[in-house]
Amino acid sequence: METRRFGDDSLLFYIAVAFLLFMMVFNLTHSSPWGDEWVEYTISQKSIRNGDMYRAIINTFQPPLYNFLMHFWLKIGKSVLWFRMFNVLCGAVSGICIYKSLKNMTTPLLAAGVVCSMGATYRWIYCIQECSEYALMLMFLCISLYYYIKINERNRTLDEIIFILACVGGMYSQYGAFFIVFPL
Repeated sequence: METRRFGDDSLLFYIAVAFLLFMMVFNLTHSSPWGDEWVEYTISQKSIRNGDMYRAIINTFQPPLYNFLMHFWLKIGKSVLWFRMFNVLCGAVSGICIYKSLKNMTTPLLAAGVVCSMGATYRWIYCIQECSEYALMLMFLCISLYYYIKINERNRTLDEIIFILACVGGMYSQYGAFFIVFPL
C-alpha cells in the first residue's frame, strides 16, 4: 500500500487549488455588478430564439461565446453569486492548467507556489470576481498553453484538436486573445 507524504505531488496540487478556490470565492459578492459586468449579465438573459441576444451583442462589439454560455448558466440561477461562480469555475480550470503546465516544466513545489501566488494576487482575484468575459478568455488561454506543451511532448491528434478548440474559444470570448494565440 502506498503512503502519502507532505511532498507528494497530488497533495501539493490539492492544497494549491484549494487555496486558489478559497481566495476566488472569498467575499465574492462584496459589490454589486458594475458597468460592463451588468451589461454582460443583462445581455446573457436575452432570448436567443428571437434574436434579441444577437442584436445586443453586435452593439457591444464583443465576441458572442461568453454571452451564449452565460445564457444557459443563468437558466440554473440568476443571483449575482451564481453569475460570478461561472468565473470562479473558469479560474479554477485556469489554475489547474497552470499547475499542470508548470509541473511538466519545473517541480511540483514551484507549480503549487505559482498557483498559490495567483490566489494571492489582487488583479487575478479582481479579474475572476468582477470582470466577466475575461475569466473565460484566460481559461481558454491556459488550456491552450497546457495542450501546446502536451503537443510538444507527445504529439497526439487529440491534443492538437483540444489546443485548436481552446485557441478558438479564447478568441471567441475576447478578441484580444488573438495576440496570444497567433504566436502559438
